[in-house]
Amino acid sequence: MTPTASFHVFSPTPSGMVRIGPFIHLPGLLRELGVEPERVLERFGFAESAFADPENRIAAEIRGPILAACVRESGCHHFGLLLGQRNDASALGVIGFLMRNAPDVQTALSDLVDNLHLHNRVAAPYLEIAGRQAIFGYQTLNPYAEGWEQIDDGAMALLWNIMRSLCGSGWLPSEVRFRRNKPGNVNLYRGLFGAPLLFGIEQTGLVFSASWLSEKVQLADSGLRTYFERQVGVMRGVGSDDFAAQAKYQLVRLLGTGCCTLSDLAKHLGVHPRTLNRRLKEAGTSFREMHQVARHQLACQLLRDTTSSISAIATLLGYSGSNAFVRAFAQWESVPPATWRKQVGGVAPIGRHAALKPA
Repeated sequence: MTPTASFHVFSPTPSGMVRIGPFIHLPGLLRELGVEPERVLERFGFAESAFADPENRIAAEIRGPILAACVRESGCHHFGLLLGQRNDASALGVIGFLMRNAPDVQTALSDLVDNLHLHNRVAAPYLEIAGRQAIFGYQTLNPYAEGWEQIDDGAMALLWNIMRSLCGSGWLPSEVRFRRNKPGNVNLYRGLFGAPLLFGIEQTGLVFSASWLSEKVQLADSGLRTYFERQVGVMRGVGSDDFAAQAKYQLVRLLGTGCCTLSDLAKHLGVHPRTLNRRLKEAGTSFREMHQVARHQLACQLLRDTTSSISAIATLLGYSGSNAFVRAFAQWESVPPATWRKQVGGVAPIGRHAALKPA
């Protein structure tokens, strides 16, 4: 099969904006739940017609508020999950088409990890392989705000659909992890994912056997693969970030994997560590400064939005122990992390083992 003229040239998404593709089913879902879309969309300056073209853009910061408004109007507290269920790889535009035509599952997931920033610069997916286990998840580049649980739910449902399309109906995760707290009704989550559910922990992601990574992608076409590789190349050339922005994106992604040293970052950027230091200095920053900012942001998110213990957060952020993390956090916020969590109305920890108890 060869590419046809029906495919058009995709353009990179400006910083602060994301493709509307994953949201194109929003108006239809609202109607199914008895809500006229205009009741929600007009408040945010949108007409329903904006959702007809998946290549339209939406400000990243209003996605959560829109989904939160959908929840309020419909009374459906799993709106984001239902929305994500309606999506597949095509919701990701050219990146999704590239994944569909990858030679194997690991290449397909790497396509998403390496290129999502071309469409969405506020999320950093990652693939972590530890022995016989693989974890496919993501970190946010910005602190969570209103509606973040709905965004996470939708993303997880989309990732589940993508994995099933890549691997076939025989694929199932061994665990599904959520940073959000356990919802009041988990039946829909159980029905969709068919695996143990973990809520209120440090990572959002799918855990599965690493043996699936070597599986060939079903119905992949090498001709289409070449075509979409060229499209991605064009997007990278037109929308290339400055070096410091690229470094920040990769650093936040690595922070969620536990492998976030200067050498790790240099390797992912394809430069020598000395070159990385020099180019960051030219940009007016440093690895240490960027690393601390990323740690600070992620620490605040985890303290506010999860039940994770202080020790668990310290481990995820790469500290040698809880005391080192507590000292660092007190320097950032002038109070210890437990005190800060109470002040901002964060989720009270319920103990490491309780937080990790499957739903």
